[in-house]
Amino acid sequence: MSVLCVAAVGIAAADTARQARQKVRVVTPVAAQRSTQQWGGVADAPVPADTRARQVYAWYRLGGHYLIWHANAHSTYLVTQLRTIAAAKDVSMTSLRRVRPTCTNLSNVARWANGSYFRIPDPQARLLWQQFGAQASKGSQDCQKALDEQNLDLFVTAAGELGHARRSATAVKKRVDKVLLDADYSAPRHPDRYFAVPPGAR
Repeated sequence: MSVLCVAAVGIAAADTARQARQKVRVVTPVAAQRSTQQWGGVADAPVPADTRARQVYAWYRLGGHYLIWHANAHSTYLVTQLRTIAAAKDVSMTSLRRVRPTCTNLSNVARWANGSYFRIPDPQARLLWQQFGAQASKGSQDCQKALDEQNLDLFVTAAGELGHARRSATAVKKRVDKVLLDADYSAPRHPDRYFAVPPGAR
């Protein structure tokens, strides 16, 4: 039990410096870009900043804001779940099974980031979004496999991967917000649609 408790504490602190030092598979921006070149298509043509902002605003209003919000909500809720499990000192593969729906939700969002939805017009935000997609896809797959196989070591690895995905999701939101705010746009609200919203994520 003590080993499981230590592992859960490490998982729950996935966004701390200690977790960042764990030996997990980190998807670099270069790797994320390479993995999405198959669907990325034609390179961006140079456009004025105000035109780029209008393009980003269109992407945001036509569903992009739902995806960014869900990426951040589900990845943050995963951390909340793991911290709750660790705080209750009831850490086991049985108790960790309750995070499976969140891993599934992150897998759903990752599919949109990996090319199922049209790409973000801003190159910097797009690269971060692709990075999130690659990290969340790998992390959610490892999470579900770890739960299926009762493999704690793999679960710790998956939590680390999803911790990196969380940071990428945060970076995407900050970049898109900056592009919109710099052009005097206001961000739309985030209705609860398309994905099951985790409790407390609003």
